[in-house]
Amino acid sequence: MRRFGLILGLMLLSDFAAAQSLPCTAPCDTGDQTFTFAGNTRHYRAYFPASISASVPYKVFFYLAGYEQATAWNLPHYDLGEWSMFENWANANGVAIVYVSPLIWDSRSGGQPASSSDPLTQAVRSSFSGQQIWDVNSFDSYLTGSSTFNDAGYLDYLIATATIGNATGHWGAGTVAMVGFSTGGLEAHRFAIAYPSDVVGVGIWAGPLYAETGSSVPVYNAPVDVFIQDGSADPIFNPCGNGIENPATVYYPLLPNMTNVASQDETFNFWATGMNCGSPVPNIPICTAGIPTGGFTGKIAAGCAGGKQVQFTFVIGGGHDGPTYQGMCNFYNFLFPTNPCVPQTTVTLNSSVNPVNVGMPVTLTATVEGGQNATGTVAFMKRNITLGTVPLSNGQAILNSSFGGPGVKPITAVYSGDANFSSGTSPILYQVVGTGNQTTTALVSGTDPSVVGQSVTFTATVSGNGGTPTGTVSLMEGTVTLGTATLAGGQASLNITFGAVSIQFITAVYSGDANFAGSTSFPLVQLVSQASTTTTLVSSPNPSNTGQNVTLSATVVPQFTGSPTGWITFMQNGDDPLGTVPLSGGQAMLIRVFGSVGTKPLSAIYSGDGNFMGSTGTATQNVQ
Repeated sequence: MRRFGLILGLMLLSDFAAAQSLPCTAPCDTGDQTFTFAGNTRHYRAYFPASISASVPYKVFFYLAGYEQATAWNLPHYDLGEWSMFENWANANGVAIVYVSPLIWDSRSGGQPASSSDPLTQAVRSSFSGQQIWDVNSFDSYLTGSSTFNDAGYLDYLIATATIGNATGHWGAGTVAMVGFSTGGLEAHRFAIAYPSDVVGVGIWAGPLYAETGSSVPVYNAPVDVFIQDGSADPIFNPCGNGIENPATVYYPLLPNMTNVASQDETFNFWATGMNCGSPVPNIPICTAGIPTGGFTGKIAAGCAGGKQVQFTFVIGGGHDGPTYQGMCNFYNFLFPTNPCVPQTTVTLNSSVNPVNVGMPVTLTATVEGGQNATGTVAFMKRNITLGTVPLSNGQAILNSSFGGPGVKPITAVYSGDANFSSGTSPILYQVVGTGNQTTTALVSGTDPSVVGQSVTFTATVSGNGGTPTGTVSLMEGTVTLGTATLAGGQASLNITFGAVSIQFITAVYSGDANFAGSTSFPLVQLVSQASTTTTLVSSPNPSNTGQNVTLSATVVPQFTGSPTGWITFMQNGDDPLGTVPLSGGQAMLIRVFGSVGTKPLSAIYSGDGNFMGSTGTATQNVQ
């Protein structure tokens, strides 16, 4: 935002016509658009939030460039941070933003930066008491001329496109305003007094006002409402008047040397000098509804801005800065006090560990202040890379992440906003990611091969130079975490049970700590084989009578843990099958009747399955 001559234009028109339409379907960004005026190709870019409809009058903010250090002057000059801020502000307040190609410089310098032949340079003459003197006559010939230099006419034409319609289009806007930044304040104010029916008010950030100095300069058509904001430490337009670039003839507000004024618009025929150089007074209205405000001394005309409002707002310690979200809210409330601005949502971002080492887990927590009832999402961004997007819950969004390379990572949390809360972006969190001391992780198995259901002790040893690593070790089988243990004396052990016959490729992943980098062991191959079983057979009643029902119950118990499946075959005399029953819950039952007296040798044969070996249980049934 530290640039020369950025203009933001906000103007109000009472006329509203039918048959209007937006240049795109809201919510939308038109991208770079062009039209021809006075022989020059003009550029603009517009943004319309979802709440805007061309059938209902709305507010539109025109954003223009005045004097800016760039290599090409025919496109709107904006930076992504500024564009993002205005989009957020537009979404929250239901207004449109239009960037247009700059005043003064458009198609005049062959696409080159300022030179001695440029109009604004020609408008600056020799210094007076260490301050630059602006030749307003020369400036006027370019800003409001009748040739291709008619920048004010071009702006008026674009405003008509938005509000009342012309050959270029009709967007259906009802409200428009203008703000000038730096030397753009001169252009914004001069346009406003030339086209007062276009403009409800002018906001000027860290810039000069326009003042007439000779009879050849056109008189003001009408006064306008003016809101002025400046930083008390602005090195270019310092309120104390000590900067070598301070205008003398076109006065900067509150400049102590308020003399040599030939004529001025009634709006600005006050020059308040009640501020001490070291102690600016913030947020003091000079005059409201034509009535001077107490607390200022100096030259304040009896008419006090012709019934218009004038307010000076100071950012204590601020420099040469353009509009911010809060600054635009101040200006918006100045113009529309009965329809207050939606305040900016404050988003904070914290890291659970900073600095952190490569690969070490870190938790990023974004908090929307006062947003316990807010909805929407938070995108965690590393520059233009999305680390993750998380829904907001109870005013917070939490992302667990890690970083694969060392360095300083600029992280922001971008809140989407909802119907009641504006979108917002946290200040940059600089996450420091270091390599740490290198480590080596080794993994051994206490039992290899093992069988299904057997507990196997795995031991990971982490070694590093210059101390003993701390933190945690996780056992991984591919992407599956088998368990996590805390290092003690550089070692961590975990008991793992495998439920199926398999070949496991297991790694130990060390998390790292403040002094040691994370590391991963080579894969360990763990063979898991079938477990043995024990089958028991019980008959009841025993002894029994001939012709009586006898229940045969077989139970299969695994070697360690688990649930064997398969079939039980009940046999008599070792070769006479009595029946086959599926195993359920480790048991199988069969009811039989024995027709002869005697001792009956019985057996239960478990078939086994993919994870458990078969086994046989025996019993003797006595039949009386």
